[in-house]
Amino acid sequence: MQDSSGPLVGPGQGIGSAELAALGASMVWAVSSLLFAFASRRLGPFRTNGLRILLASLVLVAAHAAWHRTPLPAGLTGRHLALIVSSGLVGLALGDFFYFHSISVLGARVGSLLMATAPMQAAALGFVALDERAGPRALAGIVAVSLGVVVVVLDRRAVGALPAEPGQRRLAVLSGLLGGLGQAGGLVLARAAFRLETTTGGRPDPLSVTMLRMLAALAFVLPWSLVAMRRRRAPTGPRAQAVQALGFAVLLGPTTGVFLSMVAVVDQEAGVAAALLALAPVLVIPIAWLAHGERPGLAGFVGTFVATAGTVLLVTR
Repeated sequence: MQDSSGPLVGPGQGIGSAELAALGASMVWAVSSLLFAFASRRLGPFRTNGLRILLASLVLVAAHAAWHRTPLPAGLTGRHLALIVSSGLVGLALGDFFYFHSISVLGARVGSLLMATAPMQAAALGFVALDERAGPRALAGIVAVSLGVVVVVLDRRAVGALPAEPGQRRLAVLSGLLGGLGQAGGLVLARAAFRLETTTGGRPDPLSVTMLRMLAALAFVLPWSLVAMRRRRAPTGPRAQAVQALGFAVLLGPTTGVFLSMVAVVDQEAGVAAALLALAPVLVIPIAWLAHGERPGLAGFVGTFVATAGTVLLVTR
C-alpha cells in the first residue's frame, strides 16, 4: 500500500487549505463552546454530551449519504478502518471523557490549561509514529500558540471547580493531561489513515473519516450517557432555547468543526494542525466581548497577541 502523504502546500508557499480549515475549525468550536455551555446549564452535562454525539452522528450520516449517494464509505481498507475507528475512540470518546472529568473537579480554567498541552503532545506523537519533523519555525509557532492559549485561559476566573481531596485533584490533573493526549492521539491516528492510499486511488475522503470517527465515539459515549442520565436528574426550567442552542452547536462543533479538523490533517503535520485547532479559547474572547460585554484583562490581550504571532509563524512557513 502506497504512502500518499505529500503536502499540497509546501513550506514557504503561504497559507493553504489545511491552515484555513484548522482556523475555521477553531472558530466554529469557539462559537459552539458558548452554545454548548448554555445548553448544558439547562439540560445537564451528561444529557448534552450524549445528545451532542448522537445528533452529530445522524447529521454526518445524512450529509455523507447526500454527498456521496451512499451512507457507506468507499475504497477504505481494513487498515484504514482500524486507524479511523481508533482515532474516534481515542480523540472524540476517551479524550472528551477525560477532559470532562478534569473540568468537573478542577473547573474549566484549569482543565483548559491542561488541554493546551495537546499541540506539544501531537508534535511528539507525530515525530514518533509518523516521522514528522517540525522545523524551528513550526516548533516556535506551536510553542507560541500553546503559551498564548495558556495566558488567555489564566485571565479567566476559575469557575466550576469543586472541593476535592488531594488524591481526587491529582487524578483530575492526570485526566486533563490524558484528555490532551487523547486529542493529540486522535489527530495522529487520523493523519496516519490519510497517508494510506485507498483501493480506488488517492486519500480517504475527510467526510467519510469524520462520519466513521463520530460513529465510533457514539458507540462508546451513548451507553455511558444513558446510565448517567438515569442517575442524575436534569435541571428544571424552560428548555426550548437550550434545545435550539444545542441544535446550532451540533451543526457547528462536532460536525463542521470536526470535519474541518480532518481536512486540516490531510496535508498538515499533526503538531501544527493541533496548534491551530487549539485556538478556540483565544477566539472566544471577541465573541464573548461582543455578545456579553465580557472585556478581557491585560493577560487576555497579551495571550491573544502571543497566540496570533504563533499562528502567523505556522501559516507563513
